[in-house]
Amino acid sequence: VFAPDEGAPPADAPAPEGGPPEDATPTVEWRAPVPTGDQSFLGAAHPDVELVVFRDLQDPFSRRLLPNLDALSARHPDVAIHFRDFPLDFHARARDAHRAARCADREHRMLPFVEQLYRLSADDPGDLGPRLLARAARAAGLDMADWRDCLSDPAVAADIDADIAAGVALGVNGTPTTFVQRRPSEGAAPDEPVPVVRLDGLKSVDELAAAVATVRGARR
Repeated sequence: VFAPDEGAPPADAPAPEGGPPEDATPTVEWRAPVPTGDQSFLGAAHPDVELVVFRDLQDPFSRRLLPNLDALSARHPDVAIHFRDFPLDFHARARDAHRAARCADREHRMLPFVEQLYRLSADDPGDLGPRLLARAARAAGLDMADWRDCLSDPAVAADIDADIAAGVALGVNGTPTTFVQRRPSEGAAPDEPVPVVRLDGLKSVDELAAAVATVRGARR
């Protein structure tokens, strides 16, 4: 597991600088594409490369990865970054946070909701209780009545469970886990192999960009 409760770096610690060693080349696996899920995404609508990020909203490493993903999107606007839910069992507040984020996404506001959630919990990243979730929802401009109604919708819990099951099937056992893949070509069979790089844990912008370059250039 990449996100232990003990000894985790402060949430406001600066993201790592630099990148991988010069001789480090990301390992490519040719496999069926990793499903991107159904939540709002960051970046291009018609990308050539996709990132699929399994994250836990209470996890400090998932939190610290987000600005690196933002920077990658600015550097490579032709890339799409998709998020999937993977709340870890030992993070007591994570599942409620993911439920709240999915309800924000019904108004296409998941990305600003998570931004506000992280901003409001910066001094105490573990405090993702109901009051803070509601503050984040208001700050993100949600319809509070609709958002609260959504929180009790069993379909939301089922969607989170589906993401967890998808992650487990892929061998995900910690967060963040990022799959960088070439987008399947139009008309390709669902299981037609594409180049995929798996990145476990917190990665720098340069490491993310190296994986993007690797899948772009991969040839069988």
